[in-house]
Amino acid sequence: MAVRLEFTSLIVRIEKIEGCYPGGFSAFKREYREMFGRRLWHDDHLFRDGVRNPMDAESLIKFWVGHGLIPFDEKDGQKVWKDLCIVKDRVGEPTLPCEWIEIDREENCVYLKGTSRGPVIGREEMRDETPGH
Repeated sequence: MAVRLEFTSLIVRIEKIEGCYPGGFSAFKREYREMFGRRLWHDDHLFRDGVRNPMDAESLIKFWVGHGLIPFDEKDGQKVWKDLCIVKDRVGEPTLPCEWIEIDREENCVYLKGTSRGPVIGREEMRDETPGH
């Protein structure tokens, strides 16, 4: 599966959320359930949050850093994304190198490297799966 890109997207591996958020991803989903199908959606591997203004992406990064994720690493002297990744919709590329996602520019989505792309999950698909939407 894959997650649709929209505006500026923050992508986090669900396994990272499982390890850092109290109660794991299921607790995160319960706490923020009203936002799924609006600005939050996910597939089996990746979670997407987003903002319209790229300047607001810093607040998304700070939220996850506050839960123990490490945003950046260095590889061969270059700054790269580590536990999360920012991808701009219009550019279709991560703002820094990110070795754990694959990008499908034609479908405007990302998926976890090493998995098949499969169906694309976005706002509408998440609303169909979320009770009360």
